[in-house]
Amino acid sequence: YDGYDTKQYKKTPNVSGALQFDSITSLFEDRRQRIWIGSRDGLAVFEPETEIFKTVIKAEAEQAHREAGNIRTIISDGADGLWLGTRGGLRHFNPETGQSEIYRHDPRQPDSLSVNNIETLARDPQGGLWIATWPSGLDYLPPGSRQFQHYRISSDSQSTLENNIKILFFDSARRLWLGTEAGVFVWQFGGDWANRKKLPLPGTTEEARVYQFAEDSNGTIWVATAKGLL
Repeated sequence: YDGYDTKQYKKTPNVSGALQFDSITSLFEDRRQRIWIGSRDGLAVFEPETEIFKTVIKAEAEQAHREAGNIRTIISDGADGLWLGTRGGLRHFNPETGQSEIYRHDPRQPDSLSVNNIETLARDPQGGLWIATWPSGLDYLPPGSRQFQHYRISSDSQSTLENNIKILFFDSARRLWLGTEAGVFVWQFGGDWANRKKLPLPGTTEEARVYQFAEDSNGTIWVATAKGLL
């Protein structure tokens, strides 16, 4: 939608320049105004000026790790590359070369990615990457490192819903907001992880799944939940 008209792009197999995927899971606009399109079947890029789609990752071509082509989320790496959260690991993609590096769980390496199934990603003010994995909590990849640090929202092994993070968001005050299956948690970036806190839902003791965060021009944080808008 460009403010005047709505145009729909559909999967059109075997047609050059057409979209080759359906079941779109994520979108991202880079600094060159290209639109990156993640799907369960791979990754494509759309050039608005030419309205041409180019497929750059095909899940079916990922012989060793097909789920690494099942794209769940796309964010910038802070330069010209992309971080892709997939069902088969964390993937760094270089748009200029078309090459990827995939980080996966290795049971022999405690500092590897904790789980390959990634829900969402967020980049912090220093360029570090926060990775919500399902259902094991939160991983952190410091800038320039290949070693992952592992965090959990709740240390209680029975608190599966609290450790199932659906959305991550950094606000202008450098706070990390974590939306889970069991409510909202917030942590001040750079502080002690032990000082994270859970925010109560007004007027109820029930848990609520969190879908999205947004910050308005006044610095107020809005939260979309299964129990309404906070």
